[in-house]
Amino acid sequence: MAAKPNWIRLRLGFLLFVLYNIFMIRTKLVTANATPVELSFADEVEAHYKIIITNTSANKHVLVGGPDVSLTNYGFRVEHDQPPVAIENMPFTDRLYAISEDPLQSISVAVMVIE
Repeated sequence: MAAKPNWIRLRLGFLLFVLYNIFMIRTKLVTANATPVELSFADEVEAHYKIIITNTSANKHVLVGGPDVSLTNYGFRVEHDQPPVAIENMPFTDRLYAISEDPLQSISVAVMVIE
């Protein structure tokens, strides 16, 4: 009879372990053009997070940086024919913005945040 409560305790412990280690995942699709568009989420994430940026364009690049990102002032470029860019341990207070490399053409950018 003592085995049943231990079994329940073991299952409860496993369930709590799984729930504790589940990550929150958020996604969105934004359109980048000549005006900077925010890639990060407007509400603050509660801790450091990982952001993954995917350029879905067939032939144009996306320039990523701060709110003043421009063709000559950007942090990095997300290539159209390369794997997604991932940034680990991003502080929740930092914001990322993107513009299209070609100001006359809009580009779709897929964003995933893992908390």
